[in-house]
Amino acid sequence: MKANQIKVLIAFLVPFLFQGCLPDFLDFSSDDTQSHALFEGEGPNPLDTNSIKDFVGEFQQLRIYGAPFSQVNNGVLEVNRFHSEDFVKFNSNNFIGMNSDFLHYQTQSSAGTYIEFSSNSPQLKFEFNEINDGMGIDGVYTLLENGVEVYQSTKPVFEFTGNTSDEFKDYQLFLPFLVKVQLIKAQAAFGEIKKVPLKEKPIVIYIGDSNTQASTGFISSSEVLWGRHLAHLRDTHYWNLAVSGSTINPYVLNSIQHISIQDIFIAFGVNSFQLQKPISIFKTQYKNVLALLNEYSKESQIYCVTPIVNDFTNASHFGDRSDFIPLENYRMAIRDVCASHSIIEGKELSNKEWLNTDKVHLDSDYHPIFAQKIFERYFQNMSN
Repeated sequence: MKANQIKVLIAFLVPFLFQGCLPDFLDFSSDDTQSHALFEGEGPNPLDTNSIKDFVGEFQQLRIYGAPFSQVNNGVLEVNRFHSEDFVKFNSNNFIGMNSDFLHYQTQSSAGTYIEFSSNSPQLKFEFNEINDGMGIDGVYTLLENGVEVYQSTKPVFEFTGNTSDEFKDYQLFLPFLVKVQLIKAQAAFGEIKKVPLKEKPIVIYIGDSNTQASTGFISSSEVLWGRHLAHLRDTHYWNLAVSGSTINPYVLNSIQHISIQDIFIAFGVNSFQLQKPISIFKTQYKNVLALLNEYSKESQIYCVTPIVNDFTNASHFGDRSDFIPLENYRMAIRDVCASHSIIEGKELSNKEWLNTDKVHLDSDYHPIFAQKIFERYFQNMSN
């Protein structure tokens, strides 16, 4: 089988993987006594309402968003979306037919995360270590300068040369979403790196599967995802809690219990459809997640996103089984269980021309368009 055929096959299979678990952003302080103490004890580390924590080592001038359980060990910044206790719970429950290594890779990916800093240096150097790449897909590191993309790298060690003035500019370095990374070095060849003043914005999280966490091998930079673009349009903090491939799993919600969240977007259904889960089970799982969200984050507004268009929706794609359940039945189930919440109709805001070659995932060019459609229909006349 050719390499490009393998990627297409993987891209079709990946919607079977899972959701995620993030809080928002972390500061890294210079006191080397804190890195382990913050994570002692059972279960997720309690986070305060603004979800900012100081960490240790040489990375004190950086702030990381979307990976609240990141920590510095032996001079290396480990980017973690999940607490280690949640790794165990997630990977021991709700397997859906893919091998456990793949599930393990996805829970540890850096999906939706980015590093923020300010610098007046004409040259910046970064060195990452990629722990695993799950599917053999190159990670993409995307650097934004004052909000504009200026550089991309598929290599974990790279240099950026561009700032020709002595002025400080703000940078956001978006990390790969299908790769777990460790930051080994962040250097300014000349000038300095310093922390960007924290922007006070509402916190919004995104829970779902591969069309929210990632779109498999066809894009691999967190910068392009629809949630990131919607957060930018709404001027909110972006927390991607989605994990590619699984159906609904309550363990992704453990980390939000102590955080003040304005909105929660839930985008499930495609993987349950691919697995042909009975509608009764799907509805029960969805209701359980809504109940937990109500318990953990009572004041949050919940938006239930129904599945986008999908070109694998006919019984013929499932062996013409007599008990075939159409994708529309899952959309109807979402409308039912989310009747007391806001419903975003993904199918109405997308079309088949937007799908990549696997006919399941949004092509990278259409993630921002999908976000724009959601914004225009549901949020343009709102303050956030």
